[in-house]
Amino acid sequence: MQDPALHYDEVTKYYTVTMKKGRRGRFTSKLHVNFSFQTVGYSAFGDPFLKSWVCRGDDSFSAR
Repeated sequence: MQDPALHYDEVTKYYTVTMKKGRRGRFTSKLHVNFSFQTVGYSAFGDPFLKSWVCRGDDSFSAR
């Protein structure tokens, strides 16, 4: 868990990295990240509710 910069609750993060060796010694990699947290909100009538925030990111890169 990581302390968030803009929120008081913990943030859950999941990372997935895949690497493959290609032709001529070149490596290709993919990175996938998910993270989520919950906030407390209030309806127009003053009732509290939990709101879930889920973010996702993908990237790829290669190296020799």
